[in-house]
Amino acid sequence: IIPRVNEELFVKVQEQIDEVSTRRFLVMCSFFEIYNEVIFDLLNPSQDKNKLGAGLQVKEHPVLGIYVKDLQEMVVDDGARLSKLMDSGTKNRAVSSTLMNAVSSRSHSIFTINVHQKDE
Repeated sequence: IIPRVNEELFVKVQEQIDEVSTRRFLVMCSFFEIYNEVIFDLLNPSQDKNKLGAGLQVKEHPVLGIYVKDLQEMVVDDGARLSKLMDSGTKNRAVSSTLMNAVSSRSHSIFTINVHQKDE
């Protein structure tokens, strides 16, 4: 279902642009995991997960609300790119073996898609 949703999102964006030619869209995504109560960016996996104090911080802004500081947001322009980023981030997740599963995820992950619209 996820690849179909990714494709349909951009179909709907194009329909809106075709309906009102001055309408503009910006689609951005981010992907992070929470592992041992520490937040790691899955689209920018350069941080050392073993380093003390590693990870990103959750902050609160009076206008923006709650957000993850320094989380990489990527601009995407089609469903294939969205799926590719999701796949690449999934490969960066923390995994380990358990008695029930040879490659079990050891974290929770959140993939966010933000769609910004501007009517000129």
